[in-house]
Amino acid sequence: MTLILVGAADANATSVAIPTHQVNDTILFLVYRDGTSTPPTIPSDCVVLSQLALGASGYMITAFKIANTTSETSGTWTNASHIIVCVFRPDANSLAIPELLSTTQ
Repeated sequence: MTLILVGAADANATSVAIPTHQVNDTILFLVYRDGTSTPPTIPSDCVVLSQLALGASGYMITAFKIANTTSETSGTWTNASHIIVCVFRPDANSLAIPELLSTTQ
């Protein structure tokens, strides 16, 4: 499967503006909390891929969601120090992530 990066953004904040996207795009979040081993709060519409406690120096979360609209928001990642968001779109010859997930569950 080929995913094409169509946009990215970041913010030193608890939320970030998601770049222009379409329904069924995959929205990937990389979220960091500095100076603690306690994770930031994860918005309920995100699926966590990985979490990594870095001891007292920080905490990292990788999560995603599938766009249901063209106006998705990041939600609030309470206590996040930095968020990176990337929007990916499958090419015309690829399965979309929702299709892939439904075949593996």
